[in-house]
Amino acid sequence: VDVIVGTTAFDSICEVIKESLKGKRVKKVKDINDKMCENLPRIRTTPSYTAYLKIAEGCHNRCTYCAIPLIRGRHRSRTIEDIVAEAKKLDAMGVKELNLIAQDTTRYGLDIYGEYKLDELVKAISDNTNIPWIRLLYCYPEKLTDELLDEIINNPKVCKYIDIPLQHISDSVLKRMNRKTTKKDIETLISKIKKASKFIAVRTTLMTGFPGETNEDFNELCEFVEKYKLMHVGFFAYSKEEGTPAASLPNQVDEDIKTRRLMKLIRIQKKIASEVNKSFVGK
Repeated sequence: VDVIVGTTAFDSICEVIKESLKGKRVKKVKDINDKMCENLPRIRTTPSYTAYLKIAEGCHNRCTYCAIPLIRGRHRSRTIEDIVAEAKKLDAMGVKELNLIAQDTTRYGLDIYGEYKLDELVKAISDNTNIPWIRLLYCYPEKLTDELLDEIINNPKVCKYIDIPLQHISDSVLKRMNRKTTKKDIETLISKIKKASKFIAVRTTLMTGFPGETNEDFNELCEFVEKYKLMHVGFFAYSKEEGTPAASLPNQVDEDIKTRRLMKLIRIQKKIASEVNKSFVGK
C-alpha cells in the first residue's frame, strides 16, 4: 500500500498524491468525526442527467449489524445554505434528477438546528433550482415525519418515491438489531403512505438470517412482504461485520439456511413486482 487516506481527509488527496509520486509512503488520517469537507470543486461521475448530493455524514443509530459508525463517525449535517449552493452548481451542469443521500437522511439537521429539517431542505432546493426531480434515499422509518410526507406529496418536484430501510418486521429481531421501530410502527407507517392522496412508491431493504432469527420470525417477514406488496425490495443475507455487536451474538444462523430463506423471499417479491408492474400498464 502506497497511500492511506482517511474518510475525513479526502480534501488532502492532491497533496497526498504529490507526496506519493516523490516515492514516499503516505498516511493521511484525521479525526473520524471531523466536519465534512465543504467548498470543494464538484466533479460529476454519474451520467449527465443524474447526480447524488450528500447532505450529511456518519450515523448515530448504532444498529448492531452495522460498522458505519466505526468507519464514518457520528452524524454530521451540512448547512442548508451549503447544500443549496452545491445543488445550484449541479443544476447549472444540467442535472435533472438529484438524489439526496446520507447514512440517515431523515436525521438531517438535528445536530446543527436542534430539529429534523429534511422537509425544509427539500423545499429550499426546490425553490432555488430548476431541477425537476428530487429523490430521497435512506429515510429511517421512525424519523419519517408528517411534514416530510406532506412535502413529498405536495411538492411537484419531489419524486413520489421513498427509500425506507426496514431490515425486518419481527419485534424480537428488530430489538436485537437495535432498531428503533416495532412491527406496529412499521405497519402504521406503510399503511399511512399507501393511503396518501398521491401514490408513493416505497423501496426498502430486508435482511434474513440475522442471529437468532427463528422460522417463526422468517415466516412473519414473508407474510409482511406478501401483505404490503412494496414496489421495490432488496434482500440480503446477514453477514458478520468485524467489531459489531451482532458478530458476537449467540445463535448465528447457518449459511445454507440463510441462502434458502433469501431465495424464498426473492421468489415471493418477484411475483409481487410482476403484479405491481402490470398495474401500471396504460398509465
